[in-house]
Amino acid sequence: MGLTIFAGDLFLRLARTGALVLEPGQADRMIADLTATLAVVRARREPEQALEELPKYIEAFRLSKTLRPPNDRLPGH
Repeated sequence: MGLTIFAGDLFLRLARTGALVLEPGQADRMIADLTATLAVVRARREPEQALEELPKYIEAFRLSKTLRPPNDRLPGH
C-alpha cells in the first residue's frame, strides 16, 4: 500500500499541543532557514508536496516559541 505520511502535519500537531517547544532564537533560525528554502523551492518550481510541507514546518516552529506552557519556561525567560 502507498501510505504516505508527511511530518509537517505532525510538527503542527505537536506545536499546537505544546509538545514541540523551542527557544525563540533557535526557532527563529529554523524559520529563517526554512523560509529561504521555501523561496528556492518556489523559484525552481519544485514538487508541489514541498510547497505544501515547508509552510507547515514554518508555522509549527513559530507556534513552538509562542505557545509555551507557563511552567515550562526557563528561569529569567
